[in-house]
Amino acid sequence: MAQVLSTITGPAGFPQNSDMTPTDDAAELPGAQYVPTLKLAEIIMAVIDCRHRLPLAASVALVRQARGESTLLRVVFLDSENEPIPAHADVVMATTYVADRLDDDLSVAFGKKDVIVLK
Repeated sequence: MAQVLSTITGPAGFPQNSDMTPTDDAAELPGAQYVPTLKLAEIIMAVIDCRHRLPLAASVALVRQARGESTLLRVVFLDSENEPIPAHADVVMATTYVADRLDDDLSVAFGKKDVIVLK
């Protein structure tokens, strides 16, 4: 299984950590960014902010997974062949968020799907 290397540090004003109390998930998800509400606009701004560091990135996949009462969202950068961009052997360029909820725009974008690709 490939490891995940976080690539998004977030633009100014983007919450890196929230006021949420770390849960047991914190031990399972080192490097995950915990936020009360994850917003589509913030994800897009974070992706734009780090695109200059990833010239091979042609698109980004947002992968949603229910995690108890929270939502796990992985942001995975893809190359022109729609393959994850490797940082090193068996290490994927991605970042992980855990949110209490997704904003309406992000919820509508996902609909009933668990993966969306932004080009």
